Amino acid sequence: MEVPVLARRDGKEGCQTNCWQTLHLSPGSDVALIRALLRWGEGKCQRSLEHLKSLDLPIVNRLISATATVAGRIGLQGWVDSIVQCCDPLTATLDKFLAQNLLTTLAFALDQSSQQESGRERGLEERIMQLELHVEDLHTKWLKEVHDKEQVVHELHDVRRMNDVVATSHAATVSKLEDQLALLKCKMVADQEAMATGSDLQVGHLESELAVAKQQCGRLQDEKAVLSAKLARTEQKLVWAMLLLTIRTQNDQKTTSVTGTV
Repeated sequence: MEVPVLARRDGKEGCQTNCWQTLHLSPGSDVALIRALLRWGEGKCQRSLEHLKSLDLPIVNRLISATATVAGRIGLQGWVDSIVQCCDPLTATLDKFLAQNLLTTLAFALDQSSQQESGRERGLEERIMQLELHVEDLHTKWLKEVHDKEQVVHELHDVRRMNDVVATSHAATVSKLEDQLALLKCKMVADQEAMATGSDLQVGHLESELAVAKQQCGRLQDEKAVLSAKLARTEQKLVWAMLLLTIRTQNDQKTTSVTGTV
């Protein structure tokens, strides 16, 4: 196994045979180094997480909450803890000198990059502010769209309700008209039947009256014939009577004239 070497503050590598021999890691101590790096990384992540939480960004907070929820569901925290627990038997005691030099080296590396990180953080904060403003703008637009959508849905519900009311009113009107039409049809059929029955009765009555009138007409014609015959005989008698009267008058005149001459 190759023995790792710590870097010096001047950037040069430590020698394996000179004064840096006390800094050599013994076999198996690489696990301790991994453990220290894990703890340092965990602390760095915790500080970064707290810094992000302190910015109070709605989207970031929701993402952090969602990530924590997913990590809790899949047991990620338990998995990391199990890795640390596996390292415990091999790193029960960590050399104090090794820990101090490790922390010193990490602090030196952090000091070298602190200025760059501060500049990056300022740029990141400006970018975060821009993104936050953009997010607020998008959130405002989203709220407006949600409000417009709710208004459209409300208007759609009103239109549907009015349509249902109108449809119900039309259905009631149509049903009422259909009932009235059925009543009118029944009444018309009854009137037609009544008219047909009345017409038949009236026709029968008129036919009976016509038969009676025909009988009376026949009887009147017979009486007319009898009266005509009587009238003819009466006229004949009257003619004979006038003729006899004329003859008698002439005879009387002749007798009177003869008597006067005598």
